[in-house]
This record gives sequence, structure tokens and C-alpha cells, in this order.
Amino acid sequence: MQKTIIILCVLSLIAGCCRQATKKQTEDKETVCEQEKNNENKKIPSNFDLEKEFNITDFTIIPDNANFSKYNFIDSIVPNRYYYYWECIFDFLDNNRQIYVYNGDSLHFAEKTKKIKSNSGFFYECHPDICFHYIVAIDSSKNIVLINSDEKFRNFIGKIDNLSEVILIARLNKLYISNKEKIGGAYKEKEDCYLLYLTEWENCPYRAFSVRAILYKTGKLIIIDKKMYEENLEDCTMS
Repeated sequence: MQKTIIILCVLSLIAGCCRQATKKQTEDKETVCEQEKNNENKKIPSNFDLEKEFNITDFTIIPDNANFSKYNFIDSIVPNRYYYYWECIFDFLDNNRQIYVYNGDSLHFAEKTKKIKSNSGFFYECHPDICFHYIVAIDSSKNIVLINSDEKFRNFIGKIDNLSEVILIARLNKLYISNKEKIGGAYKEKEDCYLLYLTEWENCPYRAFSVRAILYKTGKLIIIDKKMYEENLEDCTMS
């Protein structure tokens, strides 16, 4: 009887060790992105190898027109929900409403949206921020929806479906694409996130910083670090 009990204890101990080993193997197989989602209290997973994951040779340069064709990128948005129709408007000094992008059933709904205006939006421009963009949409219940803030625009994009949406989310966070250096504008796509090299600019004097970031396809952006790679102490340009 005593021998049987000892054997059972040994078998139980072995089973426990096997479960622990299996659990560890499963954890080891998690991608960097998955580990971050499971560790909300940690900015970067403990076993994140920065040098390996951000090896610049593994990155693809972001197209060199990224800073000059935001309307093409907006046109590429796959909204997080169905809309019969939506249009992106550029508003200048509240008296120059211009539609630059529209998608969906314009024949039946464009007339319904053309008089809708907003006093706020996203992508502010024209120093000192007198121009902005906003979206007017017709949802699945045929109600008018106004997307006129950074947060509403993020929610409109929702899940990150393509590189255009990556660039738009970066711009919402005042991060841009520089084609002077690969470290200023490149990406590596993984299963559930994008690893990014982006640029942050300072004016007066001019400085350019390389920003390393992770953008999860859920829309969550994490800045890892930044370092200056270009400087001109004589350049003082106000934008």
C-alpha cells in the first residue's frame, strides 16, 4: 500500500512538471506583440530583444510620398463599421468647406451631408491651427455621424487594416515619415502589429528624431524610444 502511494506521488509530481514545461513552451512561442497584449502593466515585454526586433535591415522603407498624399491614405481607410456613405472635409477658416475624399452611395446620401459643418476636427494645419479635417458619415441606421476629433477618428479607423492606416495613426500622434534616412520612415509587419521607425520633428532650431514604436493592429501605439539623427542650429522654421 505504501509503495503504491509513493508511486502515485511520483506520477503526480511528474505530471505537474510536464504541465509547467508545456506552459513555458507555450509562453515562449508567443509573439512579441501577443506578449505585450498580455502584459498591460509593462511597456515592453521582459524578453523583448530590441536589437533583434528593430534590426534596420529587416525593415521596409515607407513610400516617399507619405507626407504629401494624406487624402490617398484617408481614401484607403477600411472603417471599423459599415457606413452607407462618408466624406472627409477640409475646413479653412470656417468658410471654405472642401470635400477631398468620399466613399459609398453618394447618389443617395451626399445631399444629406453637404450642409453639415463642424467647429473642430483632426489633422490641424495652417499655423496657428486654423485649418482642420473632419468626416461626415451616414451609418447603418441612416443617421448622420460626425467624426471631428482625434479620438473619434481613431475609432473610425478601428482595427489597423493596411499601411495607410498605420501612417494616419502615426500622424495623429505627431509622428511623420522622413525619407532622408531609413531610421526616419520604415516598417516591419508582424502577425498582430507593426514595428515602426518614424520621425518626430522640432523647430527652432530644427531637429529630427528617430522614433521606434509598436502599433498593434487593435490600434494601440507604444513609443519605445527616440534619438536625434539630424540637427541644424541655424534653421528656425515655424510651421
